[in-house]
Amino acid sequence: MAVDLRVNQKEDVSSARLRQWADFFRRAKRSKPTLVGAAMALLLIVIAVFAPWLAPHNPATQFRDGLQFGLPYAPFENSKFPLGTDHLGRDVLSRLLYGSRVSLLVGFTSVLVATAFGVVVGLISGYCGGKIDMLVMRITDVIMAFPSFLLSLAILSSLGPGLTSLLFAISISRWASTARLARSQALVLKECEYVEAARALGMGHLRILTRYIFPNSLAPILVNLTMDIAGAILTEASLSFLGLGVQPPTPSWGMMVNEARGYMFLRPSLVFIPAFAVAFAVLGFSILGDGLRDILDPKLRGSR
Repeated sequence: MAVDLRVNQKEDVSSARLRQWADFFRRAKRSKPTLVGAAMALLLIVIAVFAPWLAPHNPATQFRDGLQFGLPYAPFENSKFPLGTDHLGRDVLSRLLYGSRVSLLVGFTSVLVATAFGVVVGLISGYCGGKIDMLVMRITDVIMAFPSFLLSLAILSSLGPGLTSLLFAISISRWASTARLARSQALVLKECEYVEAARALGMGHLRILTRYIFPNSLAPILVNLTMDIAGAILTEASLSFLGLGVQPPTPSWGMMVNEARGYMFLRPSLVFIPAFAVAFAVLGFSILGDGLRDILDPKLRGSR
């Protein structure tokens, strides 16, 4: 009899989760910002994954015929180079496509690492309280006292440029805000009746955190993660513009803008094309984050 009761409970939990996912996708289909942001983000992901097949040339190859009277080709001047060439005769389209891989790699990896660390620290801090909470919050106060870009810049200046250093710097500068968000969720959820009931039944702290508190705090964390990806992409482009990101010959949108500064008035497309790519990526993930907030926040759902 007890076995049948546990089986029925598991089936009820599974069916409830399926209903929640079905409701989520139904609301997402009705949300235009979510659909637009998801389409833009999916387009960038497809471009990054299939860049080796989409790019017409190797991004590091210098074509002697890619220079016209010593100046790079402008867009549509040569059918071989649809978006023109840069000052070294490299195909801009190929470098743009490969640059998406760096931006998304840095954006996703650094934010996922920062979010995972911040969620663990924040949930433990909010759930345990006391001296642990005070210590964690003072550390986050110190980190958040510095603007995230300046903190990343300082870390990169100490470690030196490179992809690994870039991922580490952005992750360090962004985990504190996630930890505060997770802590605030834990402070509210640990006072809920179902958590008190689980505690009264002798359920362990780790199981309460993983089974009750973390799943119910996932919605705001997911929205924050999406927004942080947009910020990380912009930070990567800014640091690469300063020469502290990925190093040549690896293409990066920020590096492309930096290299094109000298040709701003002769070939403005060399600056505007990678700058537009950065703006498109940041806008796409920002719109997606706004849409997810609208469909996951119960207060906003009720007002629409």
